[in-house]
Amino acid sequence: MAVSISNKSDLVAKMVLMVLISGLTCCWCSPSVSECPCESDSLCLPVNVGPRPEVVGFSVYLHFWKHYNWTHLTTLVLSEDQLSDVDPQLLCYAHARNVRLLALVVFPEEAIDNQTMQQTWIVNTIQMVADKHLDGINIDTEKYYQIGTDMARKHVNFINRTVIAFHSIFPGSLVTYDAGYQDSCTLSSCSDSVKSYLKAGVPPQKLVIAQPWYGYDYKCSGFSISDLCIIDKDSSTSLKSNITKAKREVSTFPFVIPIDDSKSDPSQGSITFGAVCNLLRNNTRKWNKETMTPYFNYKRSTGEYHQVCYDDAESLKLKSEYIFGMNLRGIGVWTVDFADYINFPKGSASLWQGLTYGLEKKLALQQKSNY
Repeated sequence: MAVSISNKSDLVAKMVLMVLISGLTCCWCSPSVSECPCESDSLCLPVNVGPRPEVVGFSVYLHFWKHYNWTHLTTLVLSEDQLSDVDPQLLCYAHARNVRLLALVVFPEEAIDNQTMQQTWIVNTIQMVADKHLDGINIDTEKYYQIGTDMARKHVNFINRTVIAFHSIFPGSLVTYDAGYQDSCTLSSCSDSVKSYLKAGVPPQKLVIAQPWYGYDYKCSGFSISDLCIIDKDSSTSLKSNITKAKREVSTFPFVIPIDDSKSDPSQGSITFGAVCNLLRNNTRKWNKETMTPYFNYKRSTGEYHQVCYDDAESLKLKSEYIFGMNLRGIGVWTVDFADYINFPKGSASLWQGLTYGLEKKLALQQKSNY
């Protein structure tokens, strides 16, 4: 069938509409309207590899990618700041190593009951991915909808339409969705949340479990016998059993806590791993046997006591081993830019080692069994 088109953008839109309306599977073409900045045009095509364990990094700062450990990295999700002007060197470097680049996009909640809006969103999103020579999208929502509810089904249907369109236009592309932990996920363990998705029928090879390279800094009115931070009842983070949900206010690069910290109080907010390393210069790391994570207490110049709970190489190894031991698809991290690669290179390197520990152990066992 011959189709008259005015430009390549029209071609993408027409192809997506054909897929959405008829369910046709389109053969591969290169619908991008921008020139390839790489030496080889093949590096501007979506990475098309078979199933593999995933190590997913979320990138939020420009030019930090040169500090990453690319040994096991398979997918890099680019934030809005990155997408405004994708670094051509990053594009060529990543694709040369079969690392996918995904665009971080916000889930259009307003389109959940409107298929016309969904169709427009899908067409525009695919065009953006094509223009930037990317490999798919990561849909950010992090909301938890009770499995089996009407709202959960609507989300699944919307995502399925998006996946069908992407895979038809870009074979090998990825469409990933940031699902939240279930509401009953507690401080002691979130493994039940993972199991709830598996029990609902989600294949383990579709689950990637994201880990934090940041911690939470809590202002404490005191400490319990077991060294738990006691939070005032009127605190916005105060919940039953002192389990807290802090506001997500991340300290910014270069991750140095101001000397006059009374004017910049990140209490009850999150703190990057780089800032954690900075504080640990003068404070003692401790270990929570219940959560299997590190923490430390410190006193500010204002006289306030704080407790910082976070993840480091030791706790990440345990989580990585669990994830790959459960044969899940892989592990991710928010965000690979929260390490301080300049001031704390050893600590930053240890985070990557902890993140991929379970994968390396699994690959070693597989190699051993082949002999």
